[in-house]
Amino acid sequence: KHLNAGNHNFTKISSTLDKVRFSYTEKLKASSGKSPIAASEPENLANNTTILNVFRRGWALPNRKLRRFSYKEELYIYNIFMKGEKSGVKSSPENTVKEIRQQIDPTG
Repeated sequence: KHLNAGNHNFTKISSTLDKVRFSYTEKLKASSGKSPIAASEPENLANNTTILNVFRRGWALPNRKLRRFSYKEELYIYNIFMKGEKSGVKSSPENTVKEIRQQIDPTG
């Protein structure tokens, strides 16, 4: 009965992302479709070896190698887990990481 009665016109709420998308599409529609930089790019790029070296090198961060936990580390994490199982209060991942980093091994 509620849906049949009353005025149900609401103003559309647009986010900042929607506004940016709208303004970007308007700028694309207003442009001629040709980019002055893209038209002369292949000639300049072929002559400039420093730019090619930068492109070959790349900007991505180096990948880290995967490392398995040692037996001692696994045992320590297991003990934290079992402590949470017995008490009923689980340790948060943030607190567990802090504990592991602050833990001092007797052998160094």
